[in-house]
Amino acid sequence: MPGDYNRDGKTELCVYDSATGNWYIRTINSVYKWALNWGWAGAVPSSGDFDGDGADDLAIFDPVSGNWFFWAVYKGVPLGQFVQFGGTGFQPVPADYNHDQFCDIAVFDPVLGNWYIWDTLNAKVMLWKKNWGFAGTIPIGAAK
Repeated sequence: MPGDYNRDGKTELCVYDSATGNWYIRTINSVYKWALNWGWAGAVPSSGDFDGDGADDLAIFDPVSGNWFFWAVYKGVPLGQFVQFGGTGFQPVPADYNHDQFCDIAVFDPVLGNWYIWDTLNAKVMLWKKNWGFAGTIPIGAAK
């Protein structure tokens, strides 16, 4: 999950331990290092600038409940409440789909090939059940 977690304009290295829920972030020159437990076994990691502050945030997607949880690394705090958007087996594919400087919450249904996108800034559905894919396709950018 490489991203700019400290708002310095440079991409940091980031890995997620799926067994423990631990994130490890490090700058290229090793000046700054972070370790944070934000997740659990079975959770799907993702990242993006969900609060529009110019720094990437950590995101956890629960593929069973469809709940999303966010942590602002730059601010050192969780980003408010969780958001329920998705369903069992869906794959997270967050990105800034409307170019408003906020990462939008998006999921892909790999069984039916449907996309669902939540406009994070305006707190509303941007796209619902848009078919672009089919069983066996993988959305590019999906967390592994």
